Amino acid sequence: MIDKNLNQAFLNSSSSECLILIDIGNTSTRLGYSEGDCILWTVDIPTQPIETLHERYLKENIFGDVAEKISGGVIATVVPDSEKKISSILTNSGIPLLHVNHKITGGVKLGVKNPAALGADRIANAAAVVRYYKKSAIVADLGTANTFDVVNANGLFLGGLIAPGGGAISDALSSRAAKLDKVDLIFPEKIIGDDTESALKSGLYFSVKGQIDEIFAAILSELKENHLKIITGGVSEIFRREFPGDYVFDRNLTLKGLIAIWMYKTESS
Repeated sequence: MIDKNLNQAFLNSSSSECLILIDIGNTSTRLGYSEGDCILWTVDIPTQPIETLHERYLKENIFGDVAEKISGGVIATVVPDSEKKISSILTNSGIPLLHVNHKITGGVKLGVKNPAALGADRIANAAAVVRYYKKSAIVADLGTANTFDVVNANGLFLGGLIAPGGGAISDALSSRAAKLDKVDLIFPEKIIGDDTESALKSGLYFSVKGQIDEIFAAILSELKENHLKIITGGVSEIFRREFPGDYVFDRNLTLKGLIAIWMYKTESS
């Protein structure tokens, strides 16, 4: 699993702030490499049990001359067991590691009842909004769970909603209905399915699309003022055609947030 593109990117880098970025989700892990505020490389790897693919990937790629080029690593995870293993891999390579949590937020103020329970990915998304967009925003992060979060122009995280994502919906339906198989979340060939599989695919797609539509509308109705609407997450690109115009699609928002949190710490010290 040696990644020649990653190794070459590291060895050609010249910036004093070269970071390895790690966003571990329930289903997939997104790794990135950045110089300054620019993300130069990303890869998505399934999050699996035991020695996960992303742990193996880091072991095989982050060592020697490559490790010496890295200023640090920033990690956001909703899978605690993986965090310990990743920390060990990077610290054994001499790479300082910053863990995103309710105390390390990149300057984002958390206006929720229990900040310690807030997911690191949601904090990272808010940090990206504060550093790179500098506007009040609603962020939809589409994955195993779909989160919808609100950050105001003063850097205050107001809270949000958590809803089942496409994979979770499909898993739940197939586990409870004996004759319904799990299907992937994809754009359907037609709305009206002519067999069970196509009907499931269409139903899943439009269930998630409708969820996005309705939750954005409900949040905006409660806020009573315009906010930037950002969509990110592993399946976000599937819906790009459905949300043109004033929606911003930013697949790397969470990784940008990891950069923002690192930069805030170094610029404040």
